Amino acid sequence: MGSDQSRKAHLLQCPDDYDKDKFQKICSLFDKLDKDANLGVSSEELTNIAELHIKNCQVQLQKRLQAEKDSLERQLIGIEEKCTQGIEHIRRQAAAEKESTRQQSKYAQANTQSKIDKYATLDKDARENTFMKALMARDQTHIDFWTFFEYMKHRSADIANIEQDNNEQLEQDSN
Repeated sequence: MGSDQSRKAHLLQCPDDYDKDKFQKICSLFDKLDKDANLGVSSEELTNIAELHIKNCQVQLQKRLQAEKDSLERQLIGIEEKCTQGIEHIRRQAAAEKESTRQQSKYAQANTQSKIDKYATLDKDARENTFMKALMARDQTHIDFWTFFEYMKHRSADIANIEQDNNEQLEQDSN
């Protein structure tokens, strides 16, 4: 075989764009497999290297399988982190919205309470003037029926209260 190797080496030329040392190793391996020195490897000669090839394929596929599992785990962790960040962002947004809503409501409540307090402090004349302002058109000096009707048409349930208050007032005035 030693003399065959030198004969084969002369027949086989290393490609110009390939490493000469690697090419020599491949030639040596092929020479070991080619036991009958016919420049071809038969299936009988491949038994050992075939076993090694299958083991290498299995190892490579196991590595690929593990890499896919690892990639899946990293992706799931990334998705979970994104989800956690999204939830946290939404919570901060909701908290800010709640605070803004509370502030707006606090302002509206204070404004309404201020008006309630203002009405509570009005004397008799101021109450009459306020009522007249609510009923009187801007360009008029008195209240006509239709202006009064427009004011009262959605307040007809208050009529009983008004009549009761007027009767009580008349009783107080007569005493």
